[in-house]
Amino acid sequence: MKRNDHTNSIIEEVHDYCIDFDRRQIYLHDSVKEDSEGGLDFRVATRFIKNMAILEPSGDPIVIHQFSYGGQCDAGFAIYDAIKTSCCHITIVSHGSTMSMASLILQAADERIAMPNCSFMFHEGDQSIGGTHKQVQAWAFAGKKIRDKILHI
Repeated sequence: MKRNDHTNSIIEEVHDYCIDFDRRQIYLHDSVKEDSEGGLDFRVATRFIKNMAILEPSGDPIVIHQFSYGGQCDAGFAIYDAIKTSCCHITIVSHGSTMSMASLILQAADERIAMPNCSFMFHEGDQSIGGTHKQVQAWAFAGKKIRDKILHI
């Protein structure tokens, strides 16, 4: 089957940029860069925020397809905020796994759809702390604030 230039452009947008402009869909999944630890990171969050900014001006609904094992807390909160503050009706469709920080992101949607075989996991996260006594206390305090924010959401 021969594809036309428009179809090839859509395929490229979806695979390379995780956005289908014509159908107003964003694909949110873990980073797969070789130099990344994987998961939701600043690269994923930045791309997602840019994609939201591209789709938002019309105000029409946006569908987000999510498959994620979670990731960095700051990246997850950035994605959560982008969804929560959007003027568009946001539907998140969860595929495969929606775990850890991805479970929190799901809470920002106006509508949530779980595919029949999607699994969910929510937890408080984990931390490794080192340094001076004061540094450890500061990290523990910051960790408690993050945990409290997650539990509130």
